[in-house]
Amino acid sequence: MALLTGLTADGTEVPVQVKPDGKLVAEGLTGPVGGVGPVGPQGPDGPQGAPAAISGTETVPGLSVVGSPKSGIFSPDADEIAISTNGRGRLFIDESGKISCNSTTGTRLEIINSTETGGGGENLHSYTSGYYIWGIRNETNALTLESNFDGAIIFKASNNGVASLPGTATERMRLTSSGRLGLGTSAPRTLLHVSGAVSANDGYEIQSPDGSWWAIAVSDTGVLSASKV
Repeated sequence: MALLTGLTADGTEVPVQVKPDGKLVAEGLTGPVGGVGPVGPQGPDGPQGAPAAISGTETVPGLSVVGSPKSGIFSPDADEIAISTNGRGRLFIDESGKISCNSTTGTRLEIINSTETGGGGENLHSYTSGYYIWGIRNETNALTLESNFDGAIIFKASNNGVASLPGTATERMRLTSSGRLGLGTSAPRTLLHVSGAVSANDGYEIQSPDGSWWAIAVSDTGVLSASKV
């Protein structure tokens, strides 16, 4: 390999070698940087991650609200979902669609926006086995309370001044499936059956067998009188 010298563009003397293939190579010089090679093929996409499962408890929900770690969504059991606030379960939906508030057991509840002919508004129904058990409907100029099975509508109240368990209050009024209304009795014998004293300020009216109506009144001396109306 022969050794020669040469000058660079700025006048610097550098040794030059003659390679076996006849090419001249100046020692101590660095050539220009080569261009960037082609980009390699893109690798295959990795598998998509599985969605996070929500479990947790009512005090530590699996999906919590930002800033409220004790409020959020959790799963109390398989195929069930619930909502908690302040560390307590409030709304529960089980695997069969039953909805309960503040309890893990309940009946199916539906709240729908009515489009029924002649009425409109919100409806509240209890629904089971393909039938509505009861319903509250907002119809035109009326609020309707329905009992859709062969049963009665019962009104209960408690006057003991303390909270009582469901179903333990005293029955005060009952409307049977046959249309009989009982006040103070759970077994009305007529369309209106009152068990107890009845008060009337201006008398009352009664119909005679011929269809006439008679007003029954009482005088200041306690004498009853009847006048046709």
